[in-house]
Amino acid sequence: VERSRALAESLSPVEGEDILLVRADIADGGVTETLRQRGATRVDDVAVYRTRLRPPTPEVLEELRRGVDGITFTSPSTVRGFLRIGAEWRSLLDGVVVATLGPATTEAARREGIVTDVEAVERSMSGLVDALDETFSRASAVDEESTK
Repeated sequence: VERSRALAESLSPVEGEDILLVRADIADGGVTETLRQRGATRVDDVAVYRTRLRPPTPEVLEELRRGVDGITFTSPSTVRGFLRIGAEWRSLLDGVVVATLGPATTEAARREGIVTDVEAVERSMSGLVDALDETFSRASAVDEESTK
C-alpha cells in the first residue's frame, strides 16, 4: 500500500481530473484512495486482468530440474506463486542468481526468506535483462581472471 500511495503522490496535480485506473485484480486500493484524497473528481478503478497460479507442465518442471543459472521474479505475486506451487521449488533457488524487477518484489522475496542477488535499476523487462547481463558478465570476467 505504501508504494501505491507513493506512486499516486508522484503524479502531476490531479485535482478536478477524471481518472481511469486500470489494474490487476489483486492490486490494493492505495492508488485510488490517494487520488481521491488529492482531489480527483472521479476515479474509475477497473480490474482488467486476473492474477492466477498456473503450475508448470511436466516438461517444464523436468527442464527446471536439469538446472538453471538464474530465476527472475517480476512482482510480489510471482514470488508467492513460485512458492505456492510446491516445496520442491525452493530448492531451485540454491546456487542460482535470483533477480527481481524492483524494490517491492525484492521485499516480497525477502519476507519469504529468499535472498536476491540483483535488482533491476530500471523497473522494466529490459532493465531486468540488463541487470542479469551485467551480473553474468561480471561473474564471467571473474571466472576468466581466476583461470589465468
